[in-house]
Amino acid sequence: MYDSPWIWTIGGTDPTCSAGVFSDIRSIDALGFKPVSVVTAVTAQNLSEASHCFHPDKDLILAQIHSLSKEFPPAALKLSLPGIDTAIDSLFEGIRAFDCPVVWDPVLRTSSGLKLMSVEAMAQIQEKYAKFVTLVTPNIDEASVMTGIKIASDEDMVRAAEALKYQGFSNVLIKGGHLKCNEKKDLLLTHSGRILWLEQPDLSKQVHGTGCLYSSGIVCFLQKYESIVDAVIMANALVHQGILDSVSVHKQSSQRLMAFQYLPHLLSLPGVYDPQLPGGMNFPELPSDCKGLY
Repeated sequence: MYDSPWIWTIGGTDPTCSAGVFSDIRSIDALGFKPVSVVTAVTAQNLSEASHCFHPDKDLILAQIHSLSKEFPPAALKLSLPGIDTAIDSLFEGIRAFDCPVVWDPVLRTSSGLKLMSVEAMAQIQEKYAKFVTLVTPNIDEASVMTGIKIASDEDMVRAAEALKYQGFSNVLIKGGHLKCNEKKDLLLTHSGRILWLEQPDLSKQVHGTGCLYSSGIVCFLQKYESIVDAVIMANALVHQGILDSVSVHKQSSQRLMAFQYLPHLLSLPGVYDPQLPGGMNFPELPSDCKGLY
């Protein structure tokens, strides 16, 4: 692994700066790392609607990768949007030479419904490049598309996670925030087959960019703690605090924006349950140095 503080984010832009690579840059910087970005899509959107998405050609995507790699080799890399379908092979040829963790946060569409990535592109990554991904972090809808499993329960989440692992992904995090229940529950399935449930109370707030914050937080905490489980738990707390501290923008939109001042203090760690242990387990507090704790 490169001895480097540089964290790469590869994906699309969001003019509100609360999602996409602009949000990743803010999060990575606030968590003490140095961000660089490769832009694979440019969107026109606000908090209520998204109208356009432009994808640069594969030559421009590769040029960004090659240019940055000369001076900023990544310690870790977050991928969301790979760009146009014809760029996927070239993109992975460009990044798989890096000896660093890769977190893939698949994004099919914006929260307002604009299509950002085709199902065919998603399937291409699943079939050809799953083994190069350290952790994949789909939400309920994305995991359903990737597996063909309609997810409506905890049991469905487990089946979908196992299906993704069977496809070749080492570690799988399915974000269950879209399930209708009183608690927001995420499922982590590790490379060893360990299952962990992470639970937070439902705050009933519509906040723009939570998925982006989650995955960029994982990338940074993975560098700090070198543990998938530790990184996911800390990033989960990060997102929960971000939702707590989010701010309303205007009366015309129910969506709220992240207020990035919360990053230095994580006040609400998730309940963590391991069904493979007698009685499960719950960690209400996390020491300042949690490397290997879980």
